[in-house]
Amino acid sequence: MKIAIKRLEHPFCEMKRTSTMVKLRYLAIFTLVGALNALLGAWAAEFSAEKVTLSNVRARLELQTGSFDQVNVTIQQGKAYHRLRVEEVGGVLGITGDFQGIETQDHCCSDNIRRDFRPANPQNDGDGRGQAEAPDSDFPVILITAPASVDLEIFNSHLEVEAGAIEGRLLLEACAIYGEFGVLDHAVINLLPGSRLVVGDVKSLLELDISGDASLVGGNVSMIDADIAGSGDVTVSSVTGMADISIAGSGRVRMAHINGPLTARIAGSGVVSAQSGTADPLRVLIDGSGGVYLQGQAKSPDLRLSGSAEVRLRSVAGQIRRHGIGVVFVGGEELPN
Repeated sequence: MKIAIKRLEHPFCEMKRTSTMVKLRYLAIFTLVGALNALLGAWAAEFSAEKVTLSNVRARLELQTGSFDQVNVTIQQGKAYHRLRVEEVGGVLGITGDFQGIETQDHCCSDNIRRDFRPANPQNDGDGRGQAEAPDSDFPVILITAPASVDLEIFNSHLEVEAGAIEGRLLLEACAIYGEFGVLDHAVINLLPGSRLVVGDVKSLLELDISGDASLVGGNVSMIDADIAGSGDVTVSSVTGMADISIAGSGRVRMAHINGPLTARIAGSGVVSAQSGTADPLRVLIDGSGGVYLQGQAKSPDLRLSGSAEVRLRSVAGQIRRHGIGVVFVGGEELPN
């Protein structure tokens, strides 16, 4: 008689096998998650674009320019993942995020970006501000290398910027921006309250639109066209051509040197000043308690003043045309009305 003998598994053996399988499953899951995080945490690609645009982005931007043939982009995510869409169409590389500061006013132009700033180049430190804070580690870092001839456009973004020289065109309409650009060719810059920006020399025209308490410190500028609404502050080393300044409020524009036509329009208590040089010609329109101070020569000055306006000139060449009321000094001597 044959006796069927059934092999019995000890319960511990079955449990041990099951436990090992579970561990293997968890290991596979953790490996997959780690790979996914690595994929999301860093991204890089190469493009043949001639222009780079950033829209609705909150991040730190590091732009290195030079003799590069292509535009290389690397995105390093911060502690929290923030979606950035990158697309090249018709020679334009677009980087788009989900930041909606201008529409919602959340995190935009508020106290969390009103920080002190001191430029890396001490000779451009015109306002004695302190060092900028480090970027928020929750947000991405965008690293770009590009040809120096690249055009750069930034819209509706909250950025800390460290950028080199740009021989192309810079168009900046950022909600909040603080940082530095190198030498520029032609720049159109719109800064909203809380922004702090330093730029190098500007070879052609620097167009500025400053709101609130935003500030800009610059190097030598060929021409400047600046509009300030509020208490904004602009300081440049020198202007070798035209300077056209409009201030509504208590803003300030300071130039170490001027050599060209100077037009200053002030409504309020704003101030336009130059430490040396020649304003040829000088045209001043002041309504309020604002002032124009030129520690140099004014040629054929045309002064249209009202309120408690004040104009101080070191010397004058040509005839002074004066309209309205206000105080005018030439060489320290007050001129009669």
